[in-house]
Amino acid sequence: MNAKRSRPPLPSREWVPAAIVAAALIASAAVDVPALLPHSPCIFRSVAGLPCPGCGMTRGFTAMSRGQLSAAVRANPLSPAAYVMAVGYVMFFCLRRLMPRAVEWVRVGERTRWSIFALTLTVVLASWSVTLAQHFATVRAGCAGRSYPPG
Repeated sequence: MNAKRSRPPLPSREWVPAAIVAAALIASAAVDVPALLPHSPCIFRSVAGLPCPGCGMTRGFTAMSRGQLSAAVRANPLSPAAYVMAVGYVMFFCLRRLMPRAVEWVRVGERTRWSIFALTLTVVLASWSVTLAQHFATVRAGCAGRSYPPG
């Protein structure tokens, strides 16, 4: 008898982002990541000297995992929403894997996806505008007391 051996199915590519998000959530709860970093890991800030839209997100996630909402908002105003969305994403992924019939009713159409993308982009750009305005106000206030010799 020549019985075919069936291979176990390979994990789908959906596991990769879910694993990365879950690892970020676990790391933010288990380790005080900002205290371990000697400087800001933001490449954009290192090169341009300006905060990027995600600057402070690591501190915000760490604060959220410890239940410090005000510290998370101070670190990055979007970090609480991003943290809640990350937890929801991992929970939905696990629920979909464990009980697919429980969430089979969730279908998002192409138009809805683009609407969510446009709304997210608008919120991120608005938050970044506020962050940049605060950055430039701080720089301007820091330079106000200095007198420079005429050129």
